[in-house]
Amino acid sequence: MPKVGGNLFGTYLLVKMLIQLIPEYLSYYQADFHPAKHDYTKLVNYWKARMADEYGMISFQEETASKIYS
Repeated sequence: MPKVGGNLFGTYLLVKMLIQLIPEYLSYYQADFHPAKHDYTKLVNYWKARMADEYGMISFQEETASKIYS
C-alpha cells in the first residue's frame, strides 16, 4: 500500500507543477511575446546571494544583474 501512496503523491506534484507552468507557457503564444519583456532581475539576484551564502562564492556577491534576463 505505501507504493500506491507514493505514486499518488508523485502524480499530485506533477499536476501541481504543470498547473503552475500554464501561464508562462500560454504567454509564449501572445502576438507581442518576447522573452526580454520578463524582468528576472530579482530572481537572479536572489539566487546569486543564496549561492554566495551557501557555497562561499564571493564573485556572485560582487556582480549585480544589470540586464534583463529572459
